[in-house]
Amino acid sequence: MTAVTGEIYAGFREDVFRLIYMMTGSRVVSEEVTQAVFRAARGWETPKTQLLAAARKMTLLIYKREKRPVPLEGTLPYRGINDLDFLDVLCPLTLRQREVVLYRFLFSLPHSETAKIMDMSHTAVRKEYDRAEEILRFVERKKEEFPDG
Repeated sequence: MTAVTGEIYAGFREDVFRLIYMMTGSRVVSEEVTQAVFRAARGWETPKTQLLAAARKMTLLIYKREKRPVPLEGTLPYRGINDLDFLDVLCPLTLRQREVVLYRFLFSLPHSETAKIMDMSHTAVRKEYDRAEEILRFVERKKEEFPDG
């Protein structure tokens, strides 16, 4: 690794690993894909967005190759991991909505960067995010209305 790549690795390794781990639930796969992402990262100008996009793409390719269910669908694979427990809130959302919310809150990315990662238009990302917010507010109101179940 060159010095610049070493700085990029130190600055973004945790984010890349976390994204892959959320998608796979596997520490081994997450480590392998994280390493592959950084081997391909030389010379990128906007490293965080490009690294997360590459991590997402590589992870989806693994799922396709192994004919496994799509990431983030159904039961979330990271249940029990302390810093990710809050993501259980996302269960009522669609796959796209989950991803849009994750990039916004977990990685602090604006919609324009999320659009690049997910290969969607900025408008589509904003619509998914707005719909997700609406659903999450509805769920929260229902929890307040019916606190015991």
